[in-house]
Amino acid sequence: MADYLMKQFIKSPVTVFNKVNLRKPTLTFNGSNWSKWESAINWTLQHAFLSNKSFIGNDNPFSVMNLVQNQVVTSLIRNTLDSALLSIVKSGGLASSKDLFDLLKLQCKRLGCQHKLILVEKILKFASNRQPASKSWLEKFCATVGRYVLQMENYACNVTFYVTLHCKENSLNCCKLKCRTLEFDSSFTRGAQ
Repeated sequence: MADYLMKQFIKSPVTVFNKVNLRKPTLTFNGSNWSKWESAINWTLQHAFLSNKSFIGNDNPFSVMNLVQNQVVTSLIRNTLDSALLSIVKSGGLASSKDLFDLLKLQCKRLGCQHKLILVEKILKFASNRQPASKSWLEKFCATVGRYVLQMENYACNVTFYVTLHCKENSLNCCKLKCRTLEFDSSFTRGAQ
C-alpha cells in the first residue's frame, strides 16, 4: 500500500494533493490562507508517506525524503502557489523543498499577521463608535462584521469573541450570536464583500 501511494505521489503530486484536499487550496500572493495551505500540504505528505505524524510540525520534516521525493515535494509546493508568488520562488533560486517551504513560511506568515491586525483594527474601530443599540445598528453591525468573517476565519481569529465583546460594550443582548449567524444574516450577502 505504501509503495502504491508513493508511486502515485511521484507520478502526479498535484493529483494526490487534489484528492486529499477537496477544496484544493492554492497559496495566495498575500499569504492570507497560509494556515489552510500549510495544512493541505501536510495532509498530502502524510498521505503520500503513509504517516500519522505531522510533517510540518516536525523539526526537520523533509529529512525522511530521498532526492526524488524532495524534487516531487518541491514541484507540489510550486504547483500550489499563486502565479504571483512564483517570482519570489524563482528569485530565491532554491531547489530544496525545505528551503522553499521555509522561504514561503517567512514571507507569508508575516503577511498573515499583518492582515489579522488590520481586520481586528477595523472591527475595533467599528466597536468604538458608540451609537445606541437598535435594530438598524445591529443590521449595520452584522453587515460590517459579516464582510470580515470569512477573511478572519482564514486567519483563525475568534470572531465570536469580538462580536460578543462589542455587543456587551453596547448593552446589546446578542451574546448568543454565532459566526454563522452573521454569514447567513439577511442583511449580509456575499456580493457585498
